[in-house]
Amino acid sequence: MNEFEFIRNLREQTRSRHHSARVINEIGDDASVITQTAGRDLIVTTDLLVEGVDFYRYGTSPRMLGHKALAVSLSDIAAMGARPLWSLLSIGMPAETWRDKFKNEFYKGYFALADQYGVTLSGGDVSETKTGIVIDSIVIGEVVSGAAVLRSGARPGDQIFVTGTLGGAAAGLKLIEIGARVSEPGAVATGGRCDPDSSASSTLSLAARGLGHRIRPRATSDRHDRHSRRPVVRSRASLR
Repeated sequence: MNEFEFIRNLREQTRSRHHSARVINEIGDDASVITQTAGRDLIVTTDLLVEGVDFYRYGTSPRMLGHKALAVSLSDIAAMGARPLWSLLSIGMPAETWRDKFKNEFYKGYFALADQYGVTLSGGDVSETKTGIVIDSIVIGEVVSGAAVLRSGARPGDQIFVTGTLGGAAAGLKLIEIGARVSEPGAVATGGRCDPDSSASSTLSLAARGLGHRIRPRATSDRHDRHSRRPVVRSRASLR
């Protein structure tokens, strides 16, 4: 499968799962056209994943890497209190990786998570690298104008909540370094996965509605190390 056939295949996959009616054109144009909505702010985030720095291919399945590529950006959008809507994904890989089944499994993992959160793949790029895999993930979301949850909103005396399990990514990395392998996003030893089921989705829910309408987030931070991201929510408890 050459590059043009691969892009045509991606176009068919995105057409069959067209989540957003506001994307005017399909994959294949020079840029994506998205209609604007009054009273909404766009939230844009980008993440770069480099083999040997942000992930180890020998310890992570292609499908799980696809999951991670989107999950790290969903976590950023959630930390801003926004709803993710569109994504742009670019990937570079060596010729031998292009020829095997890696790319197909990678996109299966990516689309599975995109379907779960209603995110439309609106564009991106593919290229060949001399060595190693490089992934650039961009996600665009929306929030009511002026309602984005910024880090600057934190104040002394705010309560701090952390989603997920602290130290899990470091433990997973250690397991990979001694020979463990990770094949599914739901694995206990994640080796640096970001699982929005436990982190981003809970932050998104908290930021959008408040904890039972009693705790309103004033600041969030996508707290992360080299291999994981965990949203941290700082909020003033206003129990009513």
